[in-house]
Amino acid sequence: MTYVVFWNTQRASNIDDNVRAGFMWETVKSWETAPRVPAFDILILAEVTTAFATLLGDMRAYWPSVDADYFPCRKSIQCSYLGIWNRALTGPPEPFGSDRRPMLKFTVNGVEIAGCHLTSRNVEKASEEACAACTHMSFGGGSGVLIGDMNVNFDSITRDAKRNMTEIGYSAVKPRLAQTFRTGGVLDYAWKDNSLGVDPDPPWPGYNDWTIIDHAPIGYRIR
Repeated sequence: MTYVVFWNTQRASNIDDNVRAGFMWETVKSWETAPRVPAFDILILAEVTTAFATLLGDMRAYWPSVDADYFPCRKSIQCSYLGIWNRALTGPPEPFGSDRRPMLKFTVNGVEIAGCHLTSRNVEKASEEACAACTHMSFGGGSGVLIGDMNVNFDSITRDAKRNMTEIGYSAVKPRLAQTFRTGGVLDYAWKDNSLGVDPDPPWPGYNDWTIIDHAPIGYRIR
């Protein structure tokens, strides 16, 4: 079983990037199964800046079992990522997708696990991006999970999007949170290959600190 966490660390209001990065790091350090053993196998942070990248050394030192890296996107800060992963489970992630809206993909025991931050304020475009990513992962008979900020409310996924995903054998999985965005709604969730067991398990079930980071972290156990 692989526990994957995604967190869009978009800042709330005019919060300083260093404050936001510090809040993230103190929060993430609390997600442990034992001292210096992270509860997650893979953590994908989206909408990060160089303030987050300065913490890479601290992350590697704090958790000896992990590696971590920063994946900036020159065309869109929303798609700049920071990944932390268990070195015994997987290697470094592979960016894929468009230059403007890249995604970050790990491979664990033949299963592709991708983090994304899709286009906002355009349901049709975001739905197309999600379907294209899942199609990419299913190519050649592979299986995968797309987890991230879909920018389409879970309860407003269109019939066309559901039909297109059904055709390639994917379905959406809600994150077991009442809301994942400050103003309400569930924008962050997963699409999964139907051959996989994917169980929602948020690392912070009652997240409500919307004044610093205005998305909640989501988590899924993949089996």
